[in-house]
Amino acid sequence: MVWKLKDIDISLSQNIQKNFNIKRSIAEFLVTRGIKSLEEADFFINPHLSKIPHPDLMKDLKKAVDRLISAIKKREKIAIYGDYDADGITACALLVLFLKDIGADVTYYIPCRINEGYGLNISAIDKLKEKGVSLIITVDCGIRDFSAVDYANNLGLDIVITDHHLPEEKLPNAIAIINPKRKDCSFPFKELAGVGVAFYLLIELRTQLRKLGVFNNRKEPNLREYLDLVAIGTIADMVPLTGPNRIFVKYGLEEINKTKKRGLKILREDLLIDTLDVRSISFRMAPRINASGRVSSPLEALNLLLTSDEEKAKELVKSLNDSNKKRQSLVEKALTSAIKMLEDTEEQFIYCLYSSEWHQGILGIIASKLMEKFNRPFMIFTDAEAGLLKGSARSVESLPLDIILEQAKHLLVEYGGHKLACGLSIYKERLAEFSKVINDVVKKTLKEPLFCSYLEIDSEIFIDEIDNKFFEDIKLLEPFGFGNEEPIFLLKDVDVVNARSVGSQENHLKLYLKKANTFFNAIGFSLSNNGVSENSKLDLIGIPKITEYNGQKRWDFYIRDYMVKR
Repeated sequence: MVWKLKDIDISLSQNIQKNFNIKRSIAEFLVTRGIKSLEEADFFINPHLSKIPHPDLMKDLKKAVDRLISAIKKREKIAIYGDYDADGITACALLVLFLKDIGADVTYYIPCRINEGYGLNISAIDKLKEKGVSLIITVDCGIRDFSAVDYANNLGLDIVITDHHLPEEKLPNAIAIINPKRKDCSFPFKELAGVGVAFYLLIELRTQLRKLGVFNNRKEPNLREYLDLVAIGTIADMVPLTGPNRIFVKYGLEEINKTKKRGLKILREDLLIDTLDVRSISFRMAPRINASGRVSSPLEALNLLLTSDEEKAKELVKSLNDSNKKRQSLVEKALTSAIKMLEDTEEQFIYCLYSSEWHQGILGIIASKLMEKFNRPFMIFTDAEAGLLKGSARSVESLPLDIILEQAKHLLVEYGGHKLACGLSIYKERLAEFSKVINDVVKKTLKEPLFCSYLEIDSEIFIDEIDNKFFEDIKLLEPFGFGNEEPIFLLKDVDVVNARSVGSQENHLKLYLKKANTFFNAIGFSLSNNGVSENSKLDLIGIPKITEYNGQKRWDFYIRDYMVKR
């Protein structure tokens, strides 16, 4: 593991420290994470809903709202069409709940991952047409569904697309397309989740309904009460927790811990967590919501978010837990076989692995886990139908998938997604050629070592800085998560008083340390003891955190890595 202390604009960090009365190390963290001015520092330190980019900047938003209001006035049947992951499910629930709240005639549809695949499809459009739907609003999908949109148009159905995936040069022939990644969209923040894009639709819809006097004789919906869903979808989809995403999640966490949504409340209680945070949503709640779309029906999770019936909610939570256990078992077996497969595979820049035994619903999880373990991109494939493979890809920051796949799109049937994650399909006979092409692309374009493992340090910290004020300042940086990771601090020349390995497999390192006149505990999860003993001197990288034991609060140092100096 190579340590790299980030370059710091000392003048800027000192200005931030002085203007906002924060610790030096916290000011340096802000600078190393991309803050370039006092104005940007204020946006970060004092996040507020009033500071999100204005809806007027979102291309086609007004056009979409005009069509939606027309449908509401004429009592047209509106369908919300979502993706089957947590982002799409929460976005679908968001619009359905709001539209029901204002008295609209609304239904919903989420396709089956296995039988229908991703995005808007013709069979679903036929079903919605039979139900009397005249307006379909997509959430978290639709941006590349050209033929399905044309088919709907020919049937007399209007389509409004809300999506956040990368569009092609040409756009579908929809009434309105709301996507901040459109080249002609001036919205300044491009990394909204699908549920974030859908929330912007609600912001503008409520504004226009208010102007029309709709709420003169009925209660106006409080959009803050919908931010619990926005937070879950945003966290689950692993979009960066910066800009408006961080603001949505900050306020959404407050809402989710006092939510009035019956299903969400029952799910939270089932997790036995008093206060949900980014981590517990990422690793406990979101996997359960996602599991329904992976191995059973996404309607389980959607119906849970929509229901007001307590008994039904409890039944649905049990179903989600069962689906999640099935998902965990499938993942464990597939990971074992994938790692075994790698033992017999020549080392590559990007691995393309295929097995007919892998479940379509877990391909993305397998790709993610292998990428984390081996620090390189993975594309995982299984059979979809005769001769056709479905796959899921995950990549690292230095290798954006859209650039790589652009060079090999002639070999693919279809693909779409983000820079770091995407879905794709390919004929089985082309997989070997595809693997060769994308590895050649990376080999030619790679400018720096790809697989060297770096830990970048935000700031050096001194022991006398770690006080109550320090922890108050740390809270200003929350919520932490993807794209806004916890600070990584360097603490030098620490003396070891006691060292031992703990855990059932003795795979965690627990230390009792001394620096100057301060004694403190430290823990390194999944860190082995490499030469640490009493009287060793260490450099540590990690973060101090407040812990509570038997009603007593103290701070411990959570170690990411260490270096033995003596």
